[in-house]
Amino acid sequence: MKALALLLTLFWTVTVQASLSSIELSYNSAEDLLPAIQPLLQDNERISGHGNLLLLNAPEQRHAEILALIRQLDRPARRLRISVINDSNQMQSSSGYRIDGSTDSNPQVIIGQPRQNTNEARIIRRQTLGSGTGTRQILASEGRPVLIHSGQSVPLTSISTDQYGRPQINTEYRDALQGFYATVRLHGSTASIDIETRQDSVNQGRPGTIDMQRSNTRVSVPLGQWVTIGNLDDSGRDRESDIGRRISTRNQQNTSIRLMVEALD
Repeated sequence: MKALALLLTLFWTVTVQASLSSIELSYNSAEDLLPAIQPLLQDNERISGHGNLLLLNAPEQRHAEILALIRQLDRPARRLRISVINDSNQMQSSSGYRIDGSTDSNPQVIIGQPRQNTNEARIIRRQTLGSGTGTRQILASEGRPVLIHSGQSVPLTSISTDQYGRPQINTEYRDALQGFYATVRLHGSTASIDIETRQDSVNQGRPGTIDMQRSNTRVSVPLGQWVTIGNLDDSGRDRESDIGRRISTRNQQNTSIRLMVEALD
């Protein structure tokens, strides 16, 4: 009996090794397709990959079926129109003075592509509906992230010494953002939206420090239907002083973000 079990184990190992194959992708990366393929595999099937190459380990009789599935998913990215509505309640009070007579603008909700190689999305329609409410539409590509955020640049101050030992105050402005990276992929008439949430806030107990939080989730929605993907909550109090300037600003802003995806081809 033990010999038979050992023989079956060796046979299974040889079978699995013999059914290992590589699949070259034409349009997508392995990292893009793996999350869609893996849930459809059986317990004795494995798939991995990197770049434009997938490695499939499955029984021989399943290879053709899995390969057909991969070819369906490995297609040119479709063009999308993404509409975003933000409904916000905002309260702001400012006091102080500035020699040039101006104050910093309120944080605004912005949508577009992440600023990598200055590849900004093209805003094709913008409509403002009363105070704090607006609709924006952009053109995007399937599988490419769209950034939806609000926030502002905050001063971070540090102290150093020069070559003579005298103290120097250095001020660097960094973005404190609350928002989402939304990456859309289409499955038939359904849009799958991967959302990476970013919540930055100024640490009130440690001046000059920005606390950063990240989380990920996925939602599915039929094409052409609205879905609420989260809220942006900007609250804070800023004080700025300089020669000829002193400004104290209190901000309170809560924004609900809804998103709709439409396929253009």
